Amino acid sequence: MAQPRTGVHVPLLAVASVGIYAVSLSGVALLQAQHDRAIAAERQPLLDAVARTAAERSVTQNAIRRAADALVGASDRYSTTLDASSQLDAALAALAVQVAETTGAAARLPTSVALPAAPARVVVQSAAVAPAVQATTGASGK
Repeated sequence: MAQPRTGVHVPLLAVASVGIYAVSLSGVALLQAQHDRAIAAERQPLLDAVARTAAERSVTQNAIRRAADALVGASDRYSTTLDASSQLDAALAALAVQVAETTGAAARLPTSVALPAAPARVVVQSAAVAPAVQATTGASGK
């Protein structure tokens, strides 16, 4: 009787099982990759929204910074205006005192003043007479 050849069948079975395992492993990897792509596609709108939100946050922060700077400038200008307003208020108070004094002085003036009577006759000279002069100049040589 012939001896069965067991030595060749075992390596063939091992190679076949390794090949089947490799094919099934590549199939699982393919399915996992497809699943990962599907999850990434589902999450892309969320990632886009996060990117837009970050950009809008940056724009909002810049707007807040500009508004804060404008507020500081307005506060400085208000302080300057307040100082000028205080000076103007003091000047107006001094003017009010002067106006009150002037009004009081004007109230104490008489209501009418008697003027002297104007002359009834006006005399007009017809020719102008030069005044008599005794002086001489040295320009004529005399």
